[in-house]
Amino acid sequence: MKNLKKLLMTFIGIIAVAMCVTSCLNSEDDSIDAVTQQRYQQLMSGMYSGKARFYQLKSTGMLSSQKTYVKYDSIRTTWDVNADSTFRINNFPVFMLDSAVVVEKSATGTEAEKYRALNQAIRALKNSSEGYLMWTKARYVIPSTSWVSENVIQFYVQPYTIELKKINFDGAEHTVYFVFSPYTTGAFSSTNRKFQAQLALSAVCIDKLDSSHTVPSQFMNSIVVTLAD
Repeated sequence: MKNLKKLLMTFIGIIAVAMCVTSCLNSEDDSIDAVTQQRYQQLMSGMYSGKARFYQLKSTGMLSSQKTYVKYDSIRTTWDVNADSTFRINNFPVFMLDSAVVVEKSATGTEAEKYRALNQAIRALKNSSEGYLMWTKARYVIPSTSWVSENVIQFYVQPYTIELKKINFDGAEHTVYFVFSPYTTGAFSSTNRKFQAQLALSAVCIDKLDSSHTVPSQFMNSIVVTLAD
């Protein structure tokens, strides 16, 4: 494929489509056996380098429905793809996820102050060793042969939850969890050996991994991270 990066960018916003596709992947005709899956994983394994780019959902017009993903930060990094269906993103700048928690300047009240403090605490990690994770991990899954062409292999990306302990805000130490969608996608080109992927943050939880401890939707913004050259 001549421009894999363009293909990857079309994946932003494809989560809903991908979820629908799963209902069509149960046919035995396009299933992938373990031997073939392993062969694809061996083909894709290796070390890759490029940029991790961070995008946030922002309004682009007067209507609330007019929104698009806008890049707000990036960093050069590497990612190691293993033949066991996992890959690791090295030196991951977790502080760049601060834009997931957004509180309007005009917002007041206990909750607004709490989540404003959370945003500032995440951002402050930039100046500490905790701001860069040695690595964060994800699985990659090829759901069927229909996701494989002559030169390109597409796959689901299922990132592991990131757990940050001892984050001080709102007058106490907390554990903060960054939870990612399991329905984002990536692609590998065998022509130029490019492995590119996206991760979509779906929730931020405080102290417990359950729905009652998530950052409320009015303070939560959609974040997408892409790995590409």
